[in-house]
Amino acid sequence: MRKYLVRKIIEVGRRLYREGLVDGLSGNISCFYRGKILITRSRSSIGFLEEEDVLELPFGKEHPLRDRASTEIKLHETLIRETGKRCVLHCHPPSAIVLSLRGESIRLRDKEGIYLFGGEVEVLEGDSLPEYLKGKNLAMVKGHGVFCVGEDLEDCYKLVSAFESSCKVALKAQRFL
Repeated sequence: MRKYLVRKIIEVGRRLYREGLVDGLSGNISCFYRGKILITRSRSSIGFLEEEDVLELPFGKEHPLRDRASTEIKLHETLIRETGKRCVLHCHPPSAIVLSLRGESIRLRDKEGIYLFGGEVEVLEGDSLPEYLKGKNLAMVKGHGVFCVGEDLEDCYKLVSAFESSCKVALKAQRFL
């Protein structure tokens, strides 16, 4: 299972990069596994991960390699603990970030956005993230990026990809509506 999760983290990272949802140094991915956290290394390029870029650390405990993990490891652990989900995916989709800069909820107008997200995603400040994600799978942090939690990285990836697609439609629709 560990090998599968590491391969999945690498695969999802590549897809995020190909879709432009992360750049050379942005984003991070983690999975809870048997009392440990598998998490991407700090300053690793999510689109070009190798096995050594995914660290296995004791969950919520100090470890000599902990300072090599993503700088957001504490937030990942909090989200896993607070939501009960096993996976956290954080990325920086450009259209979503642009729409978040107003600080208002992002209105999604396409059928997919309405179906998957109820037509609207609230824009949050970072400190309200754990509480918000107890009842949702995806959150937008103003000017920063998306955090998605789920039982499976594949589901997280699909939600983030669909969200950015809906945000692209929303940006284009602003010109006409």
